[in-house]
Amino acid sequence: MISDMKKLYQSLLFFCLPLALTSCEEGVFEPQSANCLEIKQEDSEGNAWEKVYDEQDIIQQRYLKDQALQYYYSYVYDDDGRVSEIQYLDAQDAPYAPSEFITYDEEGRWSKSTVTYPNGNVSIYAAEYDSQGQLQKVTSSTNKSGTVTQNYTVTYTWLNGNNVSRTYESASQRQEIQYEFDLDQENKRRKEQKKVAFLSLAVAYNQNMFKRVKTVSTSGSTTTTTESVYDYEYNEEGYPSAVTRTTTVNSDASSTSTTTFLYNCD
Repeated sequence: MISDMKKLYQSLLFFCLPLALTSCEEGVFEPQSANCLEIKQEDSEGNAWEKVYDEQDIIQQRYLKDQALQYYYSYVYDDDGRVSEIQYLDAQDAPYAPSEFITYDEEGRWSKSTVTYPNGNVSIYAAEYDSQGQLQKVTSSTNKSGTVTQNYTVTYTWLNGNNVSRTYESASQRQEIQYEFDLDQENKRRKEQKKVAFLSLAVAYNQNMFKRVKTVSTSGSTTTTTESVYDYEYNEEGYPSAVTRTTTVNSDASSTSTTTFLYNCD
């Protein structure tokens, strides 16, 4: 169940989690820009995410469909201010699911997530980093009675601080995603997103906003090509207030959806 929810979370927030920014250096006499926390995003198809904070730390994310609560995640933090446990609750069906426990390496980076089910099976998501400290690979595996089976891998390629490609590979499927970025637009949501980015395995460390995404998925003899173009609006603090995504699948007619963002700015 947790694995299925991770996939759903990734598809819903595929274009939201990577919306990150770096901060610019400011002169002594220049005004400091406000720090904004995203409290809600909602798209034109009735999907909505609400975020609840304890001061600066996100403690809960709620997913709603047509204003009805579907499920939510709650976050537990360790003494170093890092997420150590993720609790998932389904408001529609199952009242409980096992928690996901997070561990970090000596550099303070996410290194592994584990979920232990009542039958004893353990799902494991393990991260590897390159020499620059950038996420290089994530491996998903399952431990059943001491036998570990690899489910899939995700590998990442970086350029100028941005994840320009991501490749998903399993025994039955391959998916390659290419990203183009607006190098003139920084990603101000980066710091907030990094705390919970591992939940979806999407990248939230990009220094700039991406503007085009091309995905090529192959399953058996079937190949699907999806291209999306993103057009943003920004608030006065430089955070995205709306994004319109125009998507084309193979040679089909394009479709358009719009997501709006609501913030609490200090």
